[in-house]
Amino acid sequence: MIKVKDKIIIVEGPQGVGKTTFTNYLREKIPATDLYRLTGIKDKEETGLNKIRTKYNKLLEYMANCKDVNLLFDRNFFSEEVYGRLGYKKYSFTEVYEELLAKLDKLDFDIYLIVLYLEDTSEYEKRLGGRVKHQYQKFDIKSSIEQ
Repeated sequence: MIKVKDKIIIVEGPQGVGKTTFTNYLREKIPATDLYRLTGIKDKEETGLNKIRTKYNKLLEYMANCKDVNLLFDRNFFSEEVYGRLGYKKYSFTEVYEELLAKLDKLDFDIYLIVLYLEDTSEYEKRLGGRVKHQYQKFDIKSSIEQ
């Protein structure tokens, strides 16, 4: 019997694009799937870099030890890199990002990265119009388009 590898599915994209709806759908359709919704940390200073490095390294250790389950993520460290490149952080995440990518690549899973976006950026106004301000990163149309 051929063993099918477990999957890691990471869904990325800007606020308001539909990640939550899509990951909820996948969670219901793919058997033996755990769904994780990750957020960043509030600390946007240099001290935040060490915190976020530790967070994602520990997460990758956890992922490496998961067996017979599919792991589905609504955001992961890819978002941290995007936020860093857009200047939302006072530090560069790129070096850590590259280290994490290498570790992710070594995991014994089939890995899928799905990036959602809205071709018609006017849709963000409809989707984000009634949202409450988020403590980590405010919901706004300009931010979603930049992401």
